[in-house]
Amino acid sequence: MNTPSSQKTKKILIISLLASLLLISLFSLFLYYIGSLNKEVAELKVKVAQFKSTEEEKNLSERTLKETAENRTRIDAFFVGADQEEEVKFVSLLEELATSTAKVELVINSLRHESLVGIKSDRVEFLAVQASAKGTFSEIYHYLTLLESFPKGIVVKQAEMEAIDGDPKKAKQWKLSFVAQALKVK
Repeated sequence: MNTPSSQKTKKILIISLLASLLLISLFSLFLYYIGSLNKEVAELKVKVAQFKSTEEEKNLSERTLKETAENRTRIDAFFVGADQEEEVKFVSLLEELATSTAKVELVINSLRHESLVGIKSDRVEFLAVQASAKGTFSEIYHYLTLLESFPKGIVVKQAEMEAIDGDPKKAKQWKLSFVAQALKVK
């Protein structure tokens, strides 16, 4: 019953069984390793896709900034800047416009900050200028026209003109009293 050939067969079966178990274990480890590599590859693909998306968004943002640069510059020029230095520049521009272009005498009576009517804003307000100008009728009219076409978006809210008694030998003088508003960044 226990013959040498049956013992040999048992040994071969045991060795074959152990070899099969070893191969199955190695194959299982190999499949596990391949599965973990596939998982890492999938995670890397997601990261690459996110990076590409972020890069595309960055490129789109940069392109949008370049394309809108001119419009943003024009919009920025429309507002008076937030600091006092910008207000001083604005007043200087009004005075320069009066003296060099329109040839009128300008006196700025007051400068004040006003909130936008009906709009609650933490970023924008009106800079109101109350002033008066003296000159001939055509000079005053020219100055008003220049004010309304001024790049800072000035709106003349109130204007009143009156003739001034002056030297009869000179052209009749007029006085313009006005209130103008410009949008200002807070």
